[in-house]
Parts: sequence; structure tokens; C-alpha cells
Amino acid sequence: MKKLKFITVRWNDHHESDAAWAEAGEEPQPAKFESRGYLIYEDDIILEITNTIPLDSVAGAALYGRPLRLVKTSVYFRSDKVPKKTPAIPHTT
Repeated sequence: MKKLKFITVRWNDHHESDAAWAEAGEEPQPAKFESRGYLIYEDDIILEITNTIPLDSVAGAALYGRPLRLVKTSVYFRSDKVPKKTPAIPHTT
């Protein structure tokens, strides 16, 4: 079985309002979440992580526990994609 990356993902999700009525012009905000798990799949649209992985193969195949599938456009932070710090420009005198 291949070695999987353990990552932290922060993402926005839609949600319903608890209020029975909403005023026009109200500025709704997304619900923000943080999830941690093993990256088991990724393509241009989807990021899939799970917190449960097998320690050995089951019937010759790796079976993962209930994956979380996120649309990548909702993800605003990934621990494996943290931008490198820009080196400071030395002070010249």
C-alpha cells in the first residue's frame, strides 16, 4: 500500500439559516470548517480525505473509511500547499 499524506484542510460550506425569515440585504456568510485526514484522491475538481485507513490490505484492496469529498473551490487552506515564505530583501546602507 502506498504511503498517504496526512493533511489539514480548511474549507467553506453552505448552510441553512436558523431564522424562519431573513431580511433583504442580509449578508450571509459560509460556515467554516477544518478537517484532518489522509489524502486518498485528488483531481482538478475534488479533494478526498479520510481519517480511517487500513493497516494491511483487506481482500487484496485498500479500503478506506467513509471519505470526505470536498469541491476544491471551497478549500481555502491546505497544509500540504502552504506557500513558502518570500525571503526578506537585505537592508542596504
